[in-house]
Amino acid sequence: MPLYEYRCAEHGDFDSFRPFAESDVAEACPDCGKPCPRQFSVPRTRQMEAHTMTAMSRNEQSAYAPRVCGSGCGHAHAKPSSQKTPKRQAYLGPRPWVIEHA
Repeated sequence: MPLYEYRCAEHGDFDSFRPFAESDVAEACPDCGKPCPRQFSVPRTRQMEAHTMTAMSRNEQSAYAPRVCGSGCGHAHAKPSSQKTPKRQAYLGPRPWVIEHA
């Protein structure tokens, strides 16, 4: 059930869970009982887990200024690969300028 925001002229804003079918019906103020109109409010997307918000924030920031890590940043840095450089081998095909790797 969605959470809607209503405004009482005397007591201010309050929230109420209502079914979709009753979204346009006025809600009674919890203090005075008068019917109050629904207010259009910003969706509450910030009610997600902290690590998800942090990841989304970092992704958004990195589009403009990437985060550069230094020593002591807390995560393991990539180790250099131990792969050997590829060896060249002869190409016996129709294009003699091609160099292939083994």
